[in-house]
Order: sequence, then C-alpha cells, then structure tokens
Amino acid sequence: MFITMVPFSSSFADTYFEQQAAGIFFSANLLVIGVIIWFQWEYATKNHRMVSPQLDPCEIRIEKQKNLIIPVLGVLAIAISLTGFWGAAGIFYSLPLVLFLVQKWQYRHCTHSA
Repeated sequence: MFITMVPFSSSFADTYFEQQAAGIFFSANLLVIGVIIWFQWEYATKNHRMVSPQLDPCEIRIEKQKNLIIPVLGVLAIAISLTGFWGAAGIFYSLPLVLFLVQKWQYRHCTHSA
C-alpha cells in the first residue's frame, strides 16, 4: 500500500514544497517503506529461513544495515522539517552517496574482520 502512495506523496511534496506537512508526509511514506523492507530482510535471513544456507553472514549484515539507510534518512528529513526547513525531503538526494559510502565501509570492515 505504501509503495502505491509514492507517486502521490512525491507529487504532493513537489506541489506544496513550501508546506511542512507535505515534506513530512513524503518522508514518512519513505520511512515506512524502508522499515517494511528492513523487516522483510530480517525475516527472510533469520536462521537462513528464505535464503541460501551458504549466504555469508557478513553479506546479510551489510544488506540489513543498508536497508536501514532509508528509514534513517526519513527520520532526519522529518526532524529537519519540524524545525521549519521546507526542503528537508531533499535529503533523499544523498541516498546514492550514502549507500556507496556505507557499502564501501562495510565491505572493508568485513574483509578485515574475516
């Protein structure tokens, strides 16, 4: 249901970008989607329930942490919106860079700890 709301929340945030509620609505929508994705991954990988038993635990942890990025950005965007900054939803533009940096750090951490 929340995925189908993305076009509406995006359009709403674009049309009313100066309104605090529009940015919060858009950010909250992405926050909920991110949390759902995290829970799905948690469920699927717990005890290798729905993934290959050979899947490296480090890979599972990396994906789990990457799946938390969107909820964290959502919380930040909502917090910034509540301070009165109307462009807070723009924080999601940083997602590719944040994903890249987290993945690079995680892979380095996994290879050093192995």
